[in-house]
Amino acid sequence: MHTKFEDDLFLEVARYVIENQDCSIYKIQMQFNLKFNRAKDLVNLLEKYGVVSELLGMKPRKVLVGKNELYFEA
Repeated sequence: MHTKFEDDLFLEVARYVIENQDCSIYKIQMQFNLKFNRAKDLVNLLEKYGVVSELLGMKPRKVLVGKNELYFEA
């Protein structure tokens, strides 16, 4: 079952990334016990919805949403 965000884990992952102000495929894989492709797809969704920046080469993506902006409409 997918939410309007295309993955049922999206909101939970977004909260994790915003609360930690850090985003990497590896960390999402480990935290949520996911395979690489799903974690990568979730990071791409985070980019699509403006939670994180685009890929910055070898630099980590920037989290564009501050902890004080942590609010999602379900």
